[in-house]
Amino acid sequence: MFFVACLASLLSLVSATNFVGCFSDPEVLEGQVGQLQPGIFPVDCLVNCANEGKIYTYEYAQYRNGLGYDQWCLCTNNAPDYRYITDGTGSCDPGFFSPGDVTVSTSLTSFTFVACYPSAGALDFSTQVGNLYECLTECSAYQFARLAFREGERLGYCFCYATDALWSGEHYTPCNQGDWYIYQQSNQPSSFVKRSKARLQYINQRESLCPEGLTACNLPSGPSDSYECIDISLDPESCGGCLHGRYESDIVNHPVRPTIGIDCTALENIVISDVTCVQGQCVVGACEEGFALQHGACVA
Repeated sequence: MFFVACLASLLSLVSATNFVGCFSDPEVLEGQVGQLQPGIFPVDCLVNCANEGKIYTYEYAQYRNGLGYDQWCLCTNNAPDYRYITDGTGSCDPGFFSPGDVTVSTSLTSFTFVACYPSAGALDFSTQVGNLYECLTECSAYQFARLAFREGERLGYCFCYATDALWSGEHYTPCNQGDWYIYQQSNQPSSFVKRSKARLQYINQRESLCPEGLTACNLPSGPSDSYECIDISLDPESCGGCLHGRYESDIVNHPVRPTIGIDCTALENIVISDVTCVQGQCVVGACEEGFALQHGACVA
């Protein structure tokens, strides 16, 4: 029991400050390769990943028949998929006969994880986000950020708060499904915030599927892994968004609230050669004979 307690405390040492969540193994690790580090304390894993300039630390452990444990450490810039988040906080469940849950932590932020609390309201007015950093960026002008999840959904629900009044009187929870993950912004020097934003911008640009300013959009037909790069602010056939949805890998790496585009050339009664897309909005210049342009549409 002493060994179990020690392992739990070591795992919590890493993730108490920058805890992202516990995730199911092997689903969250699909396509990933980690380095086996037997006998390496978890705190070293987080430090090593930070030194490599990686955003996320994935840790998972397995007991070795009372002779210690093996720890796998994965440093990556890829955010975990929220569909695979599980219950647990600080120390995720290590495995006995197979690797246990994966503890995901991060270090590149001025926010720190506080605790999980029972849900204090509906998620209707939340912003949907695909990773922790999008939420913390959304809440950069606030002291607190809240993330919540619905079972089986890829996106999380983010909301910003100036105070902790909604949950300060509640007892914290072990981060069960539906609970609120609370993060508090610390008073970091502005230089730290600028460096963090610069590194995140560099990583996003480096790992983008398309050049800056273009969006990876699904093709209407063809293999599931096919896409094309489109300027959705100017393309009249995918104006304001991808006509057939964004390519899935692009959503994971650069998540935003999904918007379906409009084919401006398919609008009724327009002159196709005289319709454009300006800043994601269809602009009709002329109508077919017998129709008049009113409020951006051609009417009889």
